[in-house]
Amino acid sequence: MSFNQYPHVFQPLKAGNVRLKNRIQFSPMVCCLTSATGEVTAEYVEFIGFQARTGAALVTIGATPVDDETGSDFYGELAITRDENIAGMARLAEEVHRYGAKLSIELVHAGRGAAPYLLKTPYALAPTPFPVPGGTKYIKEMEQ
Repeated sequence: MSFNQYPHVFQPLKAGNVRLKNRIQFSPMVCCLTSATGEVTAEYVEFIGFQARTGAALVTIGATPVDDETGSDFYGELAITRDENIAGMARLAEEVHRYGAKLSIELVHAGRGAAPYLLKTPYALAPTPFPVPGGTKYIKEMEQ
């Protein structure tokens, strides 16, 4: 019996013009290490860099809203919709590239599940007004 039942895991993979050094992805994780306004911090760079240092070929930034006005779902999400955050995002890419990995991002919009205390508008943008199960309880807890 072969020790390695998955011989291709550590082989390079090419998708279009992108070449990954192996087939291992560090899956997206929510970490809440950005600033209150979603800017990259030194701690966030360290967190993402650690993931690249594991040897994974692809590091994916977790739950990143495409509209932080109407669709944020937790405090400390990376804000990608503001030009002033581009330099910080470039630091993330540089850190990951230093270890031979690539960086990807999980784009999200919380919709009707958006955290009410994070909304910058009087409503969450969603395709339906139906409440999220447990949503009323959550809203009441946040109001207290």
